[in-house]
Amino acid sequence: MHKNGQITQIKTQGIKNAAAIVFALVLSMLAGYILVLGSYKLLFPFLFAGVILVLYFKQFEILIVLIFIINHELFYLLPSGALGRDAFQDLLFVIILLLLGARYFLDKKARNYTKRHFGLFIPFFLFLVFVGILKSYYQGQPFIYGIKAAKGYYLILFYFVFMSKEINTQKLFRLIIIAGILLLILNNIKYAFFDSVGMFYIDESEISERGDNLRFIVGDFFINFAPIVTFGEYLRTRKKLYLLIFLYMIATVIIQGQTRAVIIGITVSVLFMLYFSRCISFSKIACIIPLLIILSIWVIPMLEATFLGRLYEITKSEIEGNTGNVGIRVVGYKYYFSEIVKSPIIGNGIWNVLQTKNNPEDMRYTRIYLADIGLTKLLFHFGIFGVVWLLMLLSKVYKISFQSLGRLKENVHYSLLGYFIFSIATMATLDCFVDRFTIIYLALVLALLSQSDYSMKDQQRG
Repeated sequence: MHKNGQITQIKTQGIKNAAAIVFALVLSMLAGYILVLGSYKLLFPFLFAGVILVLYFKQFEILIVLIFIINHELFYLLPSGALGRDAFQDLLFVIILLLLGARYFLDKKARNYTKRHFGLFIPFFLFLVFVGILKSYYQGQPFIYGIKAAKGYYLILFYFVFMSKEINTQKLFRLIIIAGILLLILNNIKYAFFDSVGMFYIDESEISERGDNLRFIVGDFFINFAPIVTFGEYLRTRKKLYLLIFLYMIATVIIQGQTRAVIIGITVSVLFMLYFSRCISFSKIACIIPLLIILSIWVIPMLEATFLGRLYEITKSEIEGNTGNVGIRVVGYKYYFSEIVKSPIIGNGIWNVLQTKNNPEDMRYTRIYLADIGLTKLLFHFGIFGVVWLLMLLSKVYKISFQSLGRLKENVHYSLLGYFIFSIATMATLDCFVDRFTIIYLALVLALLSQSDYSMKDQQRG
C-alpha cells in the first residue's frame, strides 16, 4: 500500500515537472517571438505577473504595500501615459485574478480558511453591486457602463487574497510606516519648492488654496492610514521613535492637506486609541473634548497669522453663510436625499459619467459630487440594504475585537481599531469604507482581524 502511494506520488511529480518544462518552453518561444518583433511592451504582462507571484510566495508583506501603491496610481510619481487615466489601479484586477487563481481557488485549505468571519459579507456586498448595476440598466444605462462604474467595488475581493496567506502584521506595519515617511518627505519637498520642483504628475485641479495658503498633498487615504498605524505601533511598543514619526506625519497632513474632516478624524481616533490602550480614562476624554472645543473657539481665532486661524475663520464663515465647501455639501445632501427617497430600499443604481441622459448621480455641472458627502454614496447606490450590510459588518467587527464593552481583546492591534474610529468619525464627508480608493483598506483590516482571531483561538486550543 505504501509502495503504491510512493509510485503515485512519483507519477504526480513527474507530470508536474513535465508541465513546468512545457510551460517554460512555450514562454521562452513567446518571449523570443516578442523580442524578434521588437514589441518590448508585450513583455510587461509576463514580467509583472512574475514579480507579483515571487513577492506573493516570498515577501507577502512587501506585495501588500505594493498593492496599496498601485491602488493610489503609484502616488502619481509616474505618468499614466498611453495606459490612460486610472490605468495603474486597473492592474489590481490582474493581481486579483492571478493570485486567486494561483492559490485560493486551487487550495481547499485556503477556501476553508475564509468561510467564517467575513467570508460571507464579501459575496453579499457584490450581490448588492450587481443589483445596483441592474437598477441603472433598467433606467436606461447600458449594462457595460454600470459594470465599469462599479469596478472600484470589486477590489473588496482582495479580502480573499489577504486571507490566503498569513500576514506578518508587525513587518507589514513597519513597511507602511516607511512608505508613509518617504511619501510625506516627497510632499514636503514639493510643498517647499512648489514652483521649481516638478515631482508629481497630477492635474492642476488637484492644486488649490485655502485662504492665502497653498493646499497640496498627494497620497489619498494612505497618508491618513500611515499615521494611524504609526500611533498604534507607539501604543504597542511605547517607543518614542514611533511617537516622533507620528507627530511629523500629522504635522504634514494638517499643514499641507488642511482637510477639516481629517483633522477631526485623527483627533478622535487618537483619543479613543489612548482610551482602549488604557493610557487615558473615559472621564479624562470627556474633559479633553470640551477643552478642545473651547481651544478652537477662543484660541485659534487669536492666531490669525497662522493657517489654523485662517482655517477656523473660513470654516466659521462657510457655516454661517452656508457658502463654500460647506454650502456645496449642504446642497449635495439635499439633492441626493431627494433622489434616495425615490428608491430607499435598493438604492438608485450605480451610474457612469459617460451616461449623460437621465443620470441622477452625475451633478458635476453644479459642482456637486457624491464622493464629497461621505457614506451618502452607500445609501444612494444600495439603499437601506447597503446600510444594513455595513451595520452587520461593524457588528461582526465589534464581536471579534472586544471581549466586553470598552475592553479590547489583547490580540487586536490598536491600528485596526483606529481605522474604524477614523472612518466612522469622518463618514459625513469622507467614505473610508467602500470608496474606490479606500475599499482595499477595508479588505486588509478585515483580513488582519480574522487572522488575529484565528491565531488567538489556536493559542487557546494549544
